[in-house]
Amino acid sequence: MAQVAAFHCLQELVYHTNDQCPQVSSVVGANQRDGTGGKVECLCCHQLNKTYDKKGTIQGLLKRVKTWHKRLT
Repeated sequence: MAQVAAFHCLQELVYHTNDQCPQVSSVVGANQRDGTGGKVECLCCHQLNKTYDKKGTIQGLLKRVKTWHKRLT
């Protein structure tokens, strides 16, 4: 898989956005919450998403379009 909706763990300082991140396997069960939880993005997830976006995928394109739209409005 790849980029997913943001989720976090109550015990961690970061949120995750990529299911290929090696740290994601530690986020399981009752401790997992949807959203960012006011935390910063996991650096590994950020790099994975950045690499994935460069490949010209549809998800990367949609993400860029949403960012551009936010800047214009």
